[in-house]
Amino acid sequence: EEQTAKHYETLSKELAGKGEYAKAEEYLKKAQAIYSKRNNKKALASVSRGLAKLQESQNKIVPAIQNYQTAADVSKDKGSYFTNSNDANRLRNVDNPQVQMEYAESNAKFFEQQGKKEETVDAYKQLAETQLQQNNTGDALTSFKKAIQTADNPEEAASISQEMAKVYAEDDQIQKAIA
Repeated sequence: EEQTAKHYETLSKELAGKGEYAKAEEYLKKAQAIYSKRNNKKALASVSRGLAKLQESQNKIVPAIQNYQTAADVSKDKGSYFTNSNDANRLRNVDNPQVQMEYAESNAKFFEQQGKKEETVDAYKQLAETQLQQNNTGDALTSFKKAIQTADNPEEAASISQEMAKVYAEDDQIQKAIA
C-alpha cells in the first residue's frame, strides 16, 4: 500500500511539472490518505507539505493552511515543525504582506542553513512575491536573484528569470528586462 502512495507521489510530481496542478493535487491527496491510514508520520508530513504548496500555487489558501498545519503537527523534527508552522502562519496573514515577508524570510534563512536548495528557492520566490506586494521592487529582484543562484534546475532558474523580466518591464527597466 505504501508503494502505491509512492507511485502517487511520483505521478503528482510529473503532473505538476507539466502544469497540471489539479490532477497532481488529487494524486497527493490519495497518497496522503494512505500515509494517514498507515500512521506513517514522516511521509504524511512530507506529502502534506507538498500538497499545501500545490494548493497555494492554485490560490487555494484555506486548504493550503490546513495542510501546512497538518505537516507541522505530525512532524517529528523541530525544523519541519518550524517551517510548516511559518508557512501556515504566512498564509493566515494574507492581508499583511509585512508579516508574510517575515515568515518567508525566516524560512529562506532556515532552509539555506540546512542546505535544502529546492525549499530555499521556494522561500526566496515567496519572499519576492510579498516584497512586490509592498511595491519593494529592488528587494524583490534581489530575492529572485538569490532564488536563481540557489536553483539547481535550469528550467526553474529560467522560470524565475522570466518573473524578473516581468518585474523589470513593469518598473520601466526595459533594457534589464530584455537582458
